[in-house]
Amino acid sequence: MGTRGSSSHGGRGGGGPPFARVGRDQLAPWRDNATAFQQILRDTGYTPEQARIAQEAQIRFYGDDYDTFTSGDLPHETEIISEALMRMPYYNAGTIYRGISMPSADAQRIFLDQWKPGTVQMFTDKAGKGTGIVQSFSSKESVANSFGNWDWTSRGDTSIKFILDDNKTAPGVQHISKFGAREAEVLSPSYHQFYVDKVVQMPDSRYGGQRYEIHLKDRGRKKK
Repeated sequence: MGTRGSSSHGGRGGGGPPFARVGRDQLAPWRDNATAFQQILRDTGYTPEQARIAQEAQIRFYGDDYDTFTSGDLPHETEIISEALMRMPYYNAGTIYRGISMPSADAQRIFLDQWKPGTVQMFTDKAGKGTGIVQSFSSKESVANSFGNWDWTSRGDTSIKFILDDNKTAPGVQHISKFGAREAEVLSPSYHQFYVDKVVQMPDSRYGGQRYEIHLKDRGRKKK
């Protein structure tokens, strides 16, 4: 995805070790940051100061610093977000999707030549440093289609739709992001690993652009 950017308890109070994670659907869309903050407290078990830091980092990700995050230039803030995400209930109410569009030569080099069936992959920075980054999926396929220009990608460009149907890592965050239900975001931490199950070339768009589906399986957190 592109530009910016019932309560389940996921941890012990005071920022202690988390309980075993559970799954849930998206919560009600963002209403205000104060309400979102209270949910972060409940989900993570963080202290108020820890929750404040985590929320501020996420707000930066959803806002003007989105491109800086995806370039891998905010590693400390990325780690803060990722650790908070791993304390939240993961989204388990269906398939999640991510859509991208780029020049076909770049799509071939970065994804199609690398993300082969049977391999385990991670999303890394667009600057090519190999740094793991936080990635936006959506619980709505239409959002991924929109961000990936799926129906109108032009000749010379390639649209790729990543499809993950067994997510047990990335939490739904439409209650934290001001984009709310419009993007129905499911946020993948920077060390989230994916098994490439299959790559399917779809018919070109009506405008001549190539289209691929990359079907993924969740492989959880990369071990340090």
